Amino acid sequence: MKKSLIALMLITAFTFSGCTLFQEDGLKLQEPLTDVSGDTVLDNQIFTAATNALDVKRCDEIKNTAKKEECKVTVNNILLSSDAFNKLDKSICSKIANERYKESCVKAVEDKINSDNKNNKQEEMRLSAEQEAINKGDATLCNEITDAGQKNSCKYNVIVNQALQKNDPSLCDKIGDKSFIAMCKDGVNSIEK
Repeated sequence: MKKSLIALMLITAFTFSGCTLFQEDGLKLQEPLTDVSGDTVLDNQIFTAATNALDVKRCDEIKNTAKKEECKVTVNNILLSSDAFNKLDKSICSKIANERYKESCVKAVEDKINSDNKNNKQEEMRLSAEQEAINKGDATLCNEITDAGQKNSCKYNVIVNQALQKNDPSLCDKIGDKSFIAMCKDGVNSIEK
């Protein structure tokens, strides 16, 4: 879900900034507006539709040659950025024609990698805290876990483990949540019989 949201944000940012990016690189791809014709308006609408749909073939419908080329490059830049982001592969960013898109792509991939590494580290710490709590039979060690749902799950696992080892369903009452208490007691009682 996060990947899709970030990819969508990248696409939107690229789409809205695409029209002026090439002028900053020294390429003049847009003709000066002296007279706005129906063709210019339609070309702009097709450009927007093509970049929003990520459909490079739609760019061929644009009459203005410079605008058509800008459209194709923009769509390809967005597609390459999205691919690099989804694969977490910065080397794909090097295929991007525009320097600004390339820099944005590399930054987005690096940010995603750093975020994933942080999430993995948090998950490792959570699993380690839970395993230690289970091994020591001490549900208070679960308090090191920041996520409330994961903390409750840890406490549940510790207490269920104790109740099963001691064959004592009354220990399940320490869980606190009625549905979890019932599951715990059902588990212990099913082994008792």
